[in-house]
Amino acid sequence: MSAVDAFWAAPPVTRTITAAAVLVSISVWSGIVSPYYAVFIPRHLIKLPLPQLWRVVTPFLLTGPGLGMILDPYFLWTYGKALEVDAQRFNQPGDYFVFLVFVCAFIAVSLLQALSSVPFTSRYPFVSRVLLM
Repeated sequence: MSAVDAFWAAPPVTRTITAAAVLVSISVWSGIVSPYYAVFIPRHLIKLPLPQLWRVVTPFLLTGPGLGMILDPYFLWTYGKALEVDAQRFNQPGDYFVFLVFVCAFIAVSLLQALSSVPFTSRYPFVSRVLLM
């Protein structure tokens, strides 16, 4: 079985997330895309005339440089495939995807809540300007 056959034989959510993580990481760490465009900045989500909606997804796909570019997609592939195919809790085809969306949304909301709290922003005022403006 070739690498292409193994890629297409993988479950769809795992295949898509792993491919997206590889593409985003290679483009950012090779310098094709600036890292500024891969991070989550809420004020750019509603920026007109073109809102930057990719900022909701790209922080979760960006891996570390160096060895992280190899190991992170490997573990995404291995554990994602195991969860999507063999997990007892994910009976329907879309359950794993809904679980990932819920976890990512919870992390994003928790991070925004923690970073916009009074003790943190009073110590680091630049954070409140970046997050809340």
